[in-house]
Amino acid sequence: MTRRITGVFLFVVALMLGGYAIAADSAPPAPSSVSVMAFPGAFNWPLWAGIELGFFHGESVDVELSYTSSSVQQFTEIMAGRQDIIMTAVDNVVAYREGFGEADLQEPSDVVAFMGGDNGFLSFVTQPDVKSYDDLVGKELAVDAMMTGYAFVLRKFVQSGGVDEADINYVSAGGALQRFQKMMGGDFAGSVLMTPFDLMAAAAGFNILNNAGEVLGGYQGVVGATRQSWAEQNSDALIGFIRGYKRALLWLYQRENKQAAIDILEKYFPKLPSKFSESVYQVVLADEGGLEPEARFDEAGLRTVLGLRQEFGPDNFTPSDLQRYYTDDYYEQAAISEQSNTD
Repeated sequence: MTRRITGVFLFVVALMLGGYAIAADSAPPAPSSVSVMAFPGAFNWPLWAGIELGFFHGESVDVELSYTSSSVQQFTEIMAGRQDIIMTAVDNVVAYREGFGEADLQEPSDVVAFMGGDNGFLSFVTQPDVKSYDDLVGKELAVDAMMTGYAFVLRKFVQSGGVDEADINYVSAGGALQRFQKMMGGDFAGSVLMTPFDLMAAAAGFNILNNAGEVLGGYQGVVGATRQSWAEQNSDALIGFIRGYKRALLWLYQRENKQAAIDILEKYFPKLPSKFSESVYQVVLADEGGLEPEARFDEAGLRTVLGLRQEFGPDNFTPSDLQRYYTDDYYEQAAISEQSNTD
């Protein structure tokens, strides 16, 4: 009898241990840590919301967000393997793919865009005493870097105003935050600035001569980008990042979340005076012209970017096939997995 009870006991213990083993095997994987480097700006709202509300973590991704002062730093960091993803102007991706970037890289760039973001939210902002294009003659204008970023947009603005480029001096001055700060200090006559820096400058008496939508029409601005080699080795993490980002966008565009969204903006962008929060919300999360609601890549907007580079860039630039600059593979896989979870 004792032997029989002991046998039953051991059998039950074995079943329990086996159950624990199955449970352990079926436990969700630990979140992947993904480093993301972005320029400061309100276009980072989906990143902030995704971090704050756990949308990335819910897709098994933990985002480590840092900020950059220039595209040179971004591409130096990502090509050195110290960053996984960058949020950058798509023109930067093109420049470095074609060897025109200003960073001294150890190997050719394999950075490609994998999702869209926005139309740039770009305005041509000038000092209070520069009220027209004619007032720009003989002045200095600030750009990020001459062969990348929004330098070509600025040159298009100047051209549209009928000013001879020989009468303008362009100076590399860093990212939007750095250019805004230097403009506030009176260092430059004008620059291309994005929201909210354009709104803050206008409130301080600066002039907005034009905006990109009026001059360029469709334009692909900030995108999510990564190295092809990293994407191939970390596809699950990249797909999870895209899904978390899109979940954050969906939440941001739900109008009942407006105040909570503004609270997140003010928490993660403390240098933004709170009096601008409402205006930033109306621009960045506008139904038309705001952040791309599903983070889709704008192929027509990329063609605009390439056209500007052909017009103002190096004489020997000829655009390659668009798939050299962006891939929709991971975005489509994210969409497929989203659909499978709703079936």
